[in-house]
Amino acid sequence: MLDGVLHSCPKLLKLLSNDIFLSLIGHDKLLQNVKGGTFVVSIRLSGSVGLGGKNVDSDIRTVQRSINQLLGSLKGVKELKVDGKLGSRPENSKTVAAIKAFQKNLVGIARPDGRIDVNGRSHRKLTQAITVLSAKKSVPVSSSLKMKLKIKLEQYEGRVEHMYLDTRGYITVGVGNMLSDVTAATKLPFVHRSTNEPATHEQIKQEFLRVKARPFGESEPASR
Repeated sequence: MLDGVLHSCPKLLKLLSNDIFLSLIGHDKLLQNVKGGTFVVSIRLSGSVGLGGKNVDSDIRTVQRSINQLLGSLKGVKELKVDGKLGSRPENSKTVAAIKAFQKNLVGIARPDGRIDVNGRSHRKLTQAITVLSAKKSVPVSSSLKMKLKIKLEQYEGRVEHMYLDTRGYITVGVGNMLSDVTAATKLPFVHRSTNEPATHEQIKQEFLRVKARPFGESEPASR
């Protein structure tokens, strides 16, 4: 049995970072995770926004930016000024009116209350809507930023230059790069540790299947 003898060439680590990270569009409160083909946007709010809400300035700005990104789906709603304010009478605020329009048109609330509560129905729908929109409009980041992100990921996860199972049972190599199937694995330039010769497709396939059969959740040694 091949026990970690198939390792990726150093050149592989430069190739694996291509097109992994995507940029978001103008949200300072959003995060993205584009690892293993998953794109998730997280809209962070410290408190509720709108009528009767906590209405922290930064949270209001986050909602205003988010709603501005969804104007194409909100008929009659004009672009909001991103100022973090609802005015002295929130019930007359354009932001609150836009929240109500969002709740009615996209959340499906017949009688919108004009407030977005943390982790509430409206908050979850806002996150979902921005996720879909951002995934469609996202573009590759610059090479320099991509390298910085790769370095940070490597510092966090370490580098393992052979196939292994991560804690969720996915076969992974390099710096957190998942291999979906045998075909994906055979496209990479693995070599034998002992001979330093290129591995054949059959050898890579056998190693892939051997690793896949392992119980997952165990830690793997990382190259330093």
